[in-house]
Amino acid sequence: MYKKINIGIAIFLLALGVWIANPLDLYERLKQFDVAILLPLSFLLVCNLLAAGVRFWRVLHHFGLGLSLRSSLSASMAGNLAGLFFIPLLGQVAGRQLVLQQYGVPSVLNSSLSAYERLVVAISSAFLAIIGAVALFGAAVSLQLLEGFNLVEVILAAGLAGFLNYQFFGRKFEKQLVGKLFNRKNLERLIEVMGLGLIGQLLMLSAFAVCFHVVAPQISWFNLFCTAAIVSFAASMPVSAGGWGVRELAAVFVLGKLGVPASDAVAASVVVGLCSTLVVLIVAPLFAVRYPSAMYRKVVAVPAGTALVQEDFAFWLLGFAVVVGVFFQVHLVLPSGELNVNMADPFALFSLGALALHCLFLREAPAWRIPAMNRFILVVLLILVVGFINGWMRVGITQWALGGKVFGVVVLLGYLSAGYLIVRQFGSHGLYRITQTVVMVALVIVIFQLSIRVGKYVQGIPIQSNFEGFAANRNAFAFQLICAISLLLAHAAWCRKSWYLILGLSALCFGVLLTGSRTAIGVVFVLITLGVVFQKRERYQFLAAALLAGGMYGLVELVPVLTDGFSGGGGHHVSSQFSDKGSDGVRWRANYEALQMWWSSPVWGAGLGVFLVEKEKIFGYPLQIHNSFLWVLAEFGLVGFAAALYGIWLFGRFLWVEKVWCRLAAGRSLALLVLSFLMFSQMHEILYQRMLWLLIGACLAVPHVAKRLKLSPL
Repeated sequence: MYKKINIGIAIFLLALGVWIANPLDLYERLKQFDVAILLPLSFLLVCNLLAAGVRFWRVLHHFGLGLSLRSSLSASMAGNLAGLFFIPLLGQVAGRQLVLQQYGVPSVLNSSLSAYERLVVAISSAFLAIIGAVALFGAAVSLQLLEGFNLVEVILAAGLAGFLNYQFFGRKFEKQLVGKLFNRKNLERLIEVMGLGLIGQLLMLSAFAVCFHVVAPQISWFNLFCTAAIVSFAASMPVSAGGWGVRELAAVFVLGKLGVPASDAVAASVVVGLCSTLVVLIVAPLFAVRYPSAMYRKVVAVPAGTALVQEDFAFWLLGFAVVVGVFFQVHLVLPSGELNVNMADPFALFSLGALALHCLFLREAPAWRIPAMNRFILVVLLILVVGFINGWMRVGITQWALGGKVFGVVVLLGYLSAGYLIVRQFGSHGLYRITQTVVMVALVIVIFQLSIRVGKYVQGIPIQSNFEGFAANRNAFAFQLICAISLLLAHAAWCRKSWYLILGLSALCFGVLLTGSRTAIGVVFVLITLGVVFQKRERYQFLAAALLAGGMYGLVELVPVLTDGFSGGGGHHVSSQFSDKGSDGVRWRANYEALQMWWSSPVWGAGLGVFLVEKEKIFGYPLQIHNSFLWVLAEFGLVGFAAALYGIWLFGRFLWVEKVWCRLAAGRSLALLVLSFLMFSQMHEILYQRMLWLLIGACLAVPHVAKRLKLSPL
């Protein structure tokens, strides 16, 4: 099913590009590419494949795995081959694992080194794309392409959060990890991998430039390379299978700015895609060795002192890349609609690949604290598929249903896997470090965003956006803060110094107030009240934190009033303002229409994506259901609603009957998270919040380790 989802997105985008180009014109342009062009193009693509194999060979050595060049090429080619027929990130990991498992390489280590390699290559590719965009369009236009995603702010906030988390809460294990990572030897290794990545990038850019030159000989070779850098980077985005569709649309956009017809741009892009696919299909089987001979099966280990990471380090790096990155969201505007992409999504997919391959090769299912969890996940996936088919039959395939919901659930499984892997490997210490990291990143983002907005206010710069962190939506950011508050309340007993708890909790509550989300404020009020009632030891700290947060919010709101009084008005609020009656009316109308739609199809529902399509025809704009349960009821019917109730019953029975909410920090965390979800989801659809599934995976994982580490205070 995952393969069909990814291929479906690619076909949809490719068809859109062909339609823009005009199929008849496209056919005529394809005739320009004769053997004299295809031979050098194929040669460049073969060299790119070999360069990627050599790069992977060096990465393996950096991770302490001394495989031969032949074996490394086999694994790399197998990954490229599998990536053609599956989600590229997962396919690459699965294909490589088919070879690497012959040498005893754990799947999580394979996923971690693949993530490391992909990240390094993505950085070099993005660097070349930025240079190309600035050279072609200038700095001002290039910055407009990044509108809504301030790269500098993201890097500063994520880096500061990681540094403070390490300084305050870093353990001996992590200090050893940092010592292994940040030294001169590993800097040389990083430069080596980046250099090999640049060689591969230049070979691929040369292939694009050769094809672009055929359709646009009037453009200089330098500008063709700049264009190729942008198109190649777009094709590498994990949106569709093999970059199909995205590559063609990017070529139409960039070459169109240079005066090249859409049919020429699509033709050149299609030729690169076809040749790349054929080269992989022909060359990869020649290198892929299914059963390595005995002489290649032995792994020559690199000395422990020079190895980059070991398996535990791989778990740690992969998992906490997800925990930190989940706070940073970017919205990609495609011709067919808006697509949400999170910085942690690639790492979450690598986590899903690691867990899936681990279960496949060891023939064991994930071990959850709720035994029926695996069965519940399968039921949800089955209902989602049925709902998608139902919606397909009624309104056709939509980007929102296919890319946002069906493919989105694969990403959510990745976040569930990331939380599971951390706690499965490191036990209660893993959950404790997740709590510390989530709280620290949330605090840094609140302070960081508040500082920026106060600075704009002092300078008189208009503050146009809501207080939404890096989630691109204030309600989504408010829910992230609620998750951090839930974890902090659940682990409050572990705080040695009460003022740590007061300051941290008050800053998080203050952040929720700044978002202006009334639903979030109500949820936080309930959580603090429960903490005061049931956690008698910390009740005064909770009350002090709530009063301090209210006082800070009152001060922030009072300053604009005083300023307007002296200046005659026109001031801008640092915090987000509450929604008006018009917004409330839209929300209630959406929920009423959802009930009406369910009543027309009570058993199986209207189908996934039907509400958005049909209501847009009526109201003239996309109207989304603002209640998770009403959304399930309207589009999946009583069958889907019964599955939702079954999930609530499983969680409730686990928390209440086994009394884990009062015995374990994981139980308390889960209880507060579930309660927060049930309340927040009454006014907003939050089933697809990544943070929720990351933390559920961490709270429900059964640890491998029986020994509990002695933990430092929060």
